[in-house]
Amino acid sequence: MATLASEGLVEIEAHRLKRVAPLDMIVTRDLLRVQAELWRLGYQWGMPRICPEQVSLLDEAITRYRAALASGEHMAAIFAGLDFHTVFIMASDNRELLRSTLDRRGLIARFIFLHGIQMVSSIGLSQHEAILAAFKADDHAGVLACLDRMSARLLTLCDRNEQSATFISEV
Repeated sequence: MATLASEGLVEIEAHRLKRVAPLDMIVTRDLLRVQAELWRLGYQWGMPRICPEQVSLLDEAITRYRAALASGEHMAAIFAGLDFHTVFIMASDNRELLRSTLDRRGLIARFIFLHGIQMVSSIGLSQHEAILAAFKADDHAGVLACLDRMSARLLTLCDRNEQSATFISEV
């Protein structure tokens, strides 16, 4: 429970019940903005260090994403996508960057599952495939452009959900 609490997924108050932490769209947007920058940094530092074994892990993550989509296992697809990005970040060989991004995977996965399930689609798969194709073509700028589009899509989704929540609370 302490690990879940440290990841922001559970709230624990002394002598009270434990509960799943609600998603705050303002906090989530802040998280996504920071994570987008950290992911980009991880990609920049990681791309030059990717070895053939890691390319195999990228291919495997895309295969798992595709299979999860085909079977309707959305959470498995979400984690396959996150695993894909983690390969680049791990290649950066920066433990603090890896820790900072891995610690928030659960929050991001929950946000996508609850509010962005439409992102877990053939479009999401094609974006991951585009990153891999650009990487294999040694087009690092293209990789970063694809990553930036994915991050922008997450932030737009968060903004839409925040606006919807504000509208509902005002009604």
